Amino acid sequence: MSKALQINVFDMALQEEKVLNADYTNDVLLTCNERGMLQKIKGIEWIYISAIQFSANGDVVAILENTRREPTDTKPVQGMKMEMPGFTTYANHIVAIRVDAQGKTQQAVISRKGASNEIFDYVLNAGCAMKGDDLYIYYHEGRDETEYNLNEVIMDKTMRIIYNKNLPDIIEKKRTFLDLNNMYALDHNRKIVYGRIAKKTIAASLDFK
Repeated sequence: MSKALQINVFDMALQEEKVLNADYTNDVLLTCNERGMLQKIKGIEWIYISAIQFSANGDVVAILENTRREPTDTKPVQGMKMEMPGFTTYANHIVAIRVDAQGKTQQAVISRKGASNEIFDYVLNAGCAMKGDDLYIYYHEGRDETEYNLNEVIMDKTMRIIYNKNLPDIIEKKRTFLDLNNMYALDHNRKIVYGRIAKKTIAASLDFK
């Protein structure tokens, strides 16, 4: 179980300068452990880092995702007599953490709940990009490749949400998955992401305010 995000800082000679520990706040612990009792919470389960960015002043910003898979009853394989173990995947929350050079942390939870008996890691993925000290967060939300939304959340340097919008028609009103783990800068205000429909690859640009 994870209790904190640890960041090791190195100089140009790869000598370790310091270690920053961003302990999760009570709000984050409570939100990401909604099934647990308060007195039993010691950390967050099933959490991983999906993106890391650096702000204009050198702060480290990380996007964490809290997901889990739970086994379910076995189900018969179509057209066969054998049965396969079942499972349900839960995508619950995105956690944004900002750490400055002194180790001071600011955290925020962006609720996002989904459940599926299929693997939807690519459908419900999260990514982020910086412009100045503002953090742009993008994440998918949906059940499958034919029904999903792309969401944009902008947070200022205090991790306060200043903009929240659904972007359903990002690529010429075609529904496609965007690979939010790969955002490439075109210029100061534009970044490009890639998506796919079946075997086709499509590019789309995101405009930054």
